[in-house]
Amino acid sequence: MNWNSSAIRSLLLGGPYNQSLNKVDLAYNELRGGTSDNVNQIKEGFERYLGRLREVSWVRRRDYHLLTVGRQVYSSDARVGVKVSPDGCDWTLTVRWVATHDAGLYECQVSSHPPQALMINLSVVEAHAEIIGGTERFIHSGSSLMLVCLLKGATEPPTFVFWYRGDRMINYDKERGVTVDNTKKLSKLYVTSVSREDEGNYTCLPSNASPASVSVTVVQREHIERRRRRRH
Repeated sequence: MNWNSSAIRSLLLGGPYNQSLNKVDLAYNELRGGTSDNVNQIKEGFERYLGRLREVSWVRRRDYHLLTVGRQVYSSDARVGVKVSPDGCDWTLTVRWVATHDAGLYECQVSSHPPQALMINLSVVEAHAEIIGGTERFIHSGSSLMLVCLLKGATEPPTFVFWYRGDRMINYDKERGVTVDNTKKLSKLYVTSVSREDEGNYTCLPSNASPASVSVTVVQREHIERRRRRRH
């Protein structure tokens, strides 16, 4: 692309924040130090000017805390950062390991003429795991156990889901007939031919959600029938 005065005018006036013609002329005059043959020099100078012209700040409205100005982070919170697209048109506030106290209004301020601002409301949903079938499970000795753990309220799939019996992680206990099948929204734990050694508290722990637990009791068939009759 030929970075001449027409191209510069077109880019500035066609951007998300329109500038007056005199500012476009200022931009071109600043860039005239480069020659028409030196396209990279002109392009770099234009991008430097464009970055100054459209500097963006992020403010947390809850306490009017200034988070970022341009590419500089002013917050003492190490989770906060800013990403800028190569053309300087997209300024993204980033917050790692989002917590519930991060919810609320955030203001994007643009140093255009006149100044512009945009409010964004961040809602934080606390993801949690849920094991289908309640918190207590009775199973006959020698039968197969299947526990299904649902991931609720998560905005992205977990990087891992660990299953525990008591304090022991059992995802890889293949010698005891344990297998785990994970998808984006659920995890299934299978145990073949359970025995009394498989009793205990089972916990589903996704990487991005609070855990869920179920108590598993292995009994003989007659014990299960007696418990059922008592409930009725």
